[in-house]
Amino acid sequence: MKDLIMKKLNSPKIIRRLALLCSLTYMASYLTRINFAAVTVEIIRETGWEKTAVSAVTTALFISYGIGQIISGWLGDHFRPARIMAIGLISSAFMNLLIPYCTSIPWMTVIWALNGMAQAMMWPPIVRILAAGCYKKDYQNATVIVSWGSSLGTILVFLLASFTVSLFGDWRMLFRISAGVALAVVIIWLIGYSRIEAYSESADNTADADRYRPDANEYNCSNDGNDKKKMPGQLITVLGVILIAVIILGALRDSITSWLPNYISETFNLSSGSAILTSVILPIFTTITYPLVLSYYRRFFVSELLCAATIYGFSALSALLLFFLSDINPIISVLLLALIAACMHGANFLIIGLVPKKFDKFGNVSMVSGVINSFVYVGSSISIWGIALIAQKYSWQATIITWGVLALVGAVICVAVSKKFQSFFK
Repeated sequence: MKDLIMKKLNSPKIIRRLALLCSLTYMASYLTRINFAAVTVEIIRETGWEKTAVSAVTTALFISYGIGQIISGWLGDHFRPARIMAIGLISSAFMNLLIPYCTSIPWMTVIWALNGMAQAMMWPPIVRILAAGCYKKDYQNATVIVSWGSSLGTILVFLLASFTVSLFGDWRMLFRISAGVALAVVIIWLIGYSRIEAYSESADNTADADRYRPDANEYNCSNDGNDKKKMPGQLITVLGVILIAVIILGALRDSITSWLPNYISETFNLSSGSAILTSVILPIFTTITYPLVLSYYRRFFVSELLCAATIYGFSALSALLLFFLSDINPIISVLLLALIAACMHGANFLIIGLVPKKFDKFGNVSMVSGVINSFVYVGSSISIWGIALIAQKYSWQATIITWGVLALVGAVICVAVSKKFQSFFK
């Protein structure tokens, strides 16, 4: 029987190719996931629905995505992760084709919740593939490249959303374009991954091993999991505390991404197309953030959690500045919100991207990745509806205060558990 995952890769060229292929696939998943949030302001304008009603659609996706992450995490450890990803992306494309024909909130909610389940079949298998195929440093570098896929997907979403709304006055076209791109990427993924997998089993990869071992003494996981260590019960408890910070991460990151166009439109009276276009700056900031955070972590920290704590702190400072400068100029507001979101993407990279690799020796990389990522979307689910309620019932200023307090709490949690967590992996 063929192995579920590939062997360690020993060619820098092939490793980069794998990272780029995963990045392309992850980009397509973002394109078919956050496109609804990108046109929320236009849907509200066209239909007259309340913000809280429309937010239920996005909340449904986050809930199903979070639940699906746990299921996908288990599947990624027991079945071929490449096929799981292909099935997920095909299913997501189908849901994107259906959403333009939904004329009510309940139907939109059902279809988008199913899309969340399909989308959940992406990240845990990607982590599983990279952890199995890459040594530690290669894994970190590859994770940066894959994370760029989310930024590129976000940029494409908001550019396409602004284009379709401004030029055609039709938000539905965005979903049809996204589905087409996703289906094309599935074909590229299946062909490209099969070639890399074949290389990993070839004599060329064995020959390359003699001259390429960046982490020669790293634990090389086997595919059957028989020689894995058992995860300590105390580690599970510590991980549970970390998940609280992860919930906050999701709440900050996705509430800003989802509601930035509405905040800008309502605060500065900009058109829907212009407000949507301002959101492009968010992924531009996050694209720069990933390599900077990795360099910052490697230079000053051993613990991913301590590094994340400082980033949470910087988010809190940015929120404080936004509170006092929020109504002065739209550019200042967008820049500060972009800083907060970029910081959360940086913390996301550390906790969701790098931390699961540590669990390689326990044989549950995909499962841990899925569980952690699912709690990101617990925070997202709560915040998408909660931020809409706070903004609608109180004000955007109250929302900004909420963001700042959450960031401070996240920093405290990361500092509190970092030493204990790190002790399990020495």
